Amino acid sequence: MYTQLDRGTREIRLAHLEPSLNLEDQPSCSLHIVSLDENPSYEAFSYAWGDPTITVPIQLWSSPQTIYGAQWPVTTNLEAALRYLRHRSEVRIIWVDAICIDQSNIEERNHQVPLMKTIYSNAVAVQVWLGSPSERSDGAMEILKQIFQGVPFIEIKVGDSLLQDDDLWSVIELMKRPWWSRTWVRQELIL
Repeated sequence: MYTQLDRGTREIRLAHLEPSLNLEDQPSCSLHIVSLDENPSYEAFSYAWGDPTITVPIQLWSSPQTIYGAQWPVTTNLEAALRYLRHRSEVRIIWVDAICIDQSNIEERNHQVPLMKTIYSNAVAVQVWLGSPSERSDGAMEILKQIFQGVPFIEIKVGDSLLQDDDLWSVIELMKRPWWSRTWVRQELIL
């Protein structure tokens, strides 16, 4: 599946995530080799892998010239992120470690990990996937958005109602999601 990268030119792979109007469509990506020295435009994804033994397939092409893609296993959390974060009508160019690095190749992983500082720093944006939406996650995100906008605590609204004690539990639930306990979180936030 993976074409070897040229280490001398700081090559990485970027995934071109195909658009879909339907959340239920299987995610589909093709891999493209680029050099960080050429300042490619892409977004980086930050997410918690989840259980690596529980996977679901996505459609993955090893290059744009490949006629047939492969059913490629990814963790259920990454597959959900790809479903929700893909655009509706245009390709989204992303760097995501589990797809863009050949995880079975220790030598490649050892070469790519030191590049992650540059990968995250040079991305036009870093999309953080905290997990699939839940019954209360939208309300929690709305509360956090207002807090970061400087809305006084007593004026924060959830829907049409002022903030209630119960609404704060939704924020706590969101903050307990696995992404927050990842080792790389601090580094990714700084970068």
